[in-house]
Amino acid sequence: MNKDNRLAMNEDNRLAMNKDNRLATKEDTRLAMNKDNRLAMKEDNRLAMKEDNRLAMNKDNRLAMKEDNRLAMNEDNRLAMKEENRLAMNKDNRLAMNEDNRLAMNKDNRLAMNKDNRLATKEDTRLAMNKDNRLAMNEDNRLAMNKDNRLATKEDTRLAMNKDNRLAMNEDNRLAMKEDNRLAMNKDNRLAMKEDNRLAMNKDNRLAMKERTG
Repeated sequence: MNKDNRLAMNEDNRLAMNKDNRLATKEDTRLAMNKDNRLAMKEDNRLAMKEDNRLAMNKDNRLAMKEDNRLAMNEDNRLAMKEENRLAMNKDNRLAMNEDNRLAMNKDNRLAMNKDNRLATKEDTRLAMNKDNRLAMNEDNRLAMNKDNRLATKEDTRLAMNKDNRLAMNEDNRLAMKEDNRLAMNKDNRLAMKEDNRLAMNKDNRLAMKERTG
């Protein structure tokens, strides 16, 4: 009976611990990741975007001002790109975080529970499992955040470059229009002067002919 009781207690404790660990780990991970991601992403994105934007803008600005880029500068396209990028990033981050947390938690819980269940159902075992779960969750969250931050930084850099290209193209278009207007005015003035001179000469010739015939 002692052996049977131990086996039954092990099984009951294992099932109860599986359920409790899954619920507690999900909630703790969600709360901790929300706060940590917001703080870490703000600082990392600010530093990374400064350096990346400076290097990328030098190259991208030189390549700008093609016909397709000028057409893409419509107000509707800019608004649509912002909205689509925002929705896509939200969806991708949620899917990636859910998948990473699920895989990491399954593996860590299986390994920790196998070892802890063999040691029995004493109070010390429950305390040890609490500590092991906290350490494992910290490591898994750190790895997942590194991956998510890299993806988010790439996306933020792309959006910032789009904005910078639009500003640069506006400036280039204004300069090009000034040059075109100057050339057109020169041509128009030359044509107008030719026409005025032709009319004046016709009038002078008619007056001279009247004078001779009169």
